[in-house]
Amino acid sequence: MSGEQYAHCLDCPATFADRAEMNAHLSSTFGDGPSSHRARVDNPTEAEQRQSRASMAVSDALDRAVESLDREVEYGRVTAEDIRDALCHYDLSDEWDAWMRENTPAPEPTPEPTGPQPIDGDTPFDLEGLNA
Repeated sequence: MSGEQYAHCLDCPATFADRAEMNAHLSSTFGDGPSSHRARVDNPTEAEQRQSRASMAVSDALDRAVESLDREVEYGRVTAEDIRDALCHYDLSDEWDAWMRENTPAPEPTPEPTGPQPIDGDTPFDLEGLNA
């Protein structure tokens, strides 16, 4: 983060170096009113940025899918109950894993080593002292 604050409080002047500090502040202010203070993350971590991008992509895809399913109901091709029953049979993470298995190329095989190799029971060659 190069010295930049991680987040700041929206209800007081507090700033936070990391998520733990922010969460501690939010917890400590919970008794001050009907809810805790609110905070905004200014400099999310790389992992948080990746998670946010993934969440947005999933949310966008689900929005498109739900709109398509709704059209099927509007056209009278299926009922809302049919859709709900069908959706219960899917776990999106399982679907993603299946997609990746089918669409990710197998890793390249590890090339066979070249050059002198130890024979069963021998130790590998020690080349460190040869260039001294």
